[in-house]
Amino acid sequence: EPTVNRVFMQIFTSFGNLGVGLFIGLSAYFLVDQRFNTYRITHILYQLHSYAWLIGGIILALSFSIPYIDEVLTKELAYRALFPLGLENWYVTGHILLLLAHPHLNYMISKLSKRGHLSIISIWFIVWTIFPLWYVTMPFYSKYLLFIYVYFIVAYLKKYVKLTQRTSTKLVVLGILGNVLAPVWFGVFSYLRSDFASMGRYLGHTYDLPNLLLVIGVLGIAINRKAQSKPIINKVATTTLAVYLIHENPFIRGMLWSKIDNAQVSNPVLLVMYGLLVSLVIFIICILIDLVKQATIDRLVQPYLLKLDGRF
Repeated sequence: EPTVNRVFMQIFTSFGNLGVGLFIGLSAYFLVDQRFNTYRITHILYQLHSYAWLIGGIILALSFSIPYIDEVLTKELAYRALFPLGLENWYVTGHILLLLAHPHLNYMISKLSKRGHLSIISIWFIVWTIFPLWYVTMPFYSKYLLFIYVYFIVAYLKKYVKLTQRTSTKLVVLGILGNVLAPVWFGVFSYLRSDFASMGRYLGHTYDLPNLLLVIGVLGIAINRKAQSKPIINKVATTTLAVYLIHENPFIRGMLWSKIDNAQVSNPVLLVMYGLLVSLVIFIICILIDLVKQATIDRLVQPYLLKLDGRF
């Protein structure tokens, strides 16, 4: 049943998925005009595997002395953690595939007319964004195709549409309202179909209508705004991939979810505050861990990555 807390958590999750869409959107905006670059791929692969193996090694070492860790350490979990490329890290894997595919996507897009490009996006939009509003199913959905979907949208906007600050702001407002007013749709949908969980799955992804509007709107605002470069922001930005890799590591994720219990907070407002506080604490800790790694291990490995990139 759609309880107040479940509705609040769904809205919270919907806004959380905005980050995935923005990352894909920003990447697409710059990749549309860029040539193939191997360094981005080698850097991401290094980050992915270095954190997987470092965390895996620490967990394995601690398992001999800490009973709790020994209990959660299984062969399946160890395999997923030590070989992270694939569905276990679909987000990073999808980004690597996008980096590999973007020259071919750019070639395809350059051969499309404006009408042809818009037709592809429109069909995709109806099938993935509009159709599920009534039928909940996602025809031909793939997490990896999501990258191409957003890529085609951003490429069209960059080539043919001038996103003004005013239009972008309106899209952001509509996206926020769409997420905040989601409980109304939850209630109607649950009454008609008794399928709150399925509707929740739709409204918790980048392809849903509110988040798609938010991604385009925020992207437009970022493009139009000429913000001054700040060293501290740039430094934090270098840690964002690491934040994801650390807290989404199978070992760490299992431990976090075993300790963080949303059910213990009954008040919806406190639930949101609790979620924000926990997220902030995890974010800060992961940033500090990566800053230490950057100053030590990464500094030693960086010259070899650059040398490897020079060979391709």
